[in-house]
Parts: sequence; structure tokens; C-alpha cells
Amino acid sequence: MKKIDLRSSDSRVVEPAETGSKLNSIERAQSAVHFEENFQADGLGRDGGFKDEIVSKAHTKTSDKSELSVDKRHDARDSCLPLLPAGEYRVRFKGYSVYTIWKSLKLKLDFLVAEEGPYFGTVIHRHYTVQKVGKRGWKPTGTTGCLLIEWYKCHPDSPRNLRRDRLPMSKWFESEYFVRLETVCRNHQKLVLPDQLRYSVIREILGRA
Repeated sequence: MKKIDLRSSDSRVVEPAETGSKLNSIERAQSAVHFEENFQADGLGRDGGFKDEIVSKAHTKTSDKSELSVDKRHDARDSCLPLLPAGEYRVRFKGYSVYTIWKSLKLKLDFLVAEEGPYFGTVIHRHYTVQKVGKRGWKPTGTTGCLLIEWYKCHPDSPRNLRRDRLPMSKWFESEYFVRLETVCRNHQKLVLPDQLRYSVIREILGRA
């Protein structure tokens, strides 16, 4: 039995990195063949239904800018500010939130129109300016401001010495109310708003219904 001299010129030492690269090349080739065979078995082939151009048409198609884009998925009252004829409405309380605008803290009360008709269920808002208390608290501005006046008109059973920073907002759920609605026709710069940008706000809560 002859012995093979590994140091001879005919023999070559295969490095581990080279072995791994060859194995990866073989695996990629086998995967490509297997992928092509599956396509042909399904009757699709190389020119089958999974073309790149189909994907690009579905996801990168540019819209025609010559036409106005109108969102038909929602009613206009869901995506735009509410616009109702000015007048008095009966409403019920929905909720409230506090926000900041122009470095001023505001309280927003949300009401739903409770009258039968085309505007039933429309959300309308009453806004007040309030003062910040601590990190998250707030209280009405002044002792005779609009918020406190309308609060006592709607909740006459509230005590005189009620803490202004602890108004129980849940009391708004106790009844329905009459409100006076107006249409906003100018912005904060006193510029006249086009008809498409006008909206309705509650100017005054008149009292319980």
C-alpha cells in the first residue's frame, strides 16, 4: 500500500473558508433549481403570475393629479369640523379634553346633538380658556368666567364653595342641555374663511333641557 505525501505539489490543502464558500454556492444552485421546478410544476414558469411589474403597478402607481382626490370612505362630518345651521340645539354630553393652543390652555367639552333629524349624533364642541394647576391639573379662569357661569346654570345644586380645581366633570352626564350654535366665518387673523372651511361651535350652554 502506497503512502501519499501530502506535501507534494499535486496535493492541495483546502482552507475551511473556501470549503464553506463552495458549499454555499452548491446550496444556492440547488435552491434555484428547486424553485424553478416548483414554478414549472404549478404551470407558472419564469413568466408566471409573480412578475415584478405587477407588484410595481399595485404599489407605485401614481395618481392623476389633474383630478381632485375625494375621500369617499367616510362621511364629511367624520373627517371635517362640524357645520350646522346656527341656532339652538338639544345636546347630551360625550366627554372632554384639555389641550394647548397659542401657548394658552383650553378645555373642550364634546356634545352630541340629541334632536331627531339630519344632524342627530353630530359632535359639536364648547371651548373655554383655563389655567394650569400643577403638572396635569387645571381650573377655570377667574371666579366669574364663562365656564363657571355655565356650570352653575346647568348644575344649580352645586355648592357655592366648590373648589374650582376639582370640578366633577361626570355631572355633565346627568342631563341633556340646550346650547346656542354659531358659525365661525373668520380665523384668528380675522381673515374671511371660504365656505368649505367654515364650521360650527357652541357659543353658550343655555341650561338643562
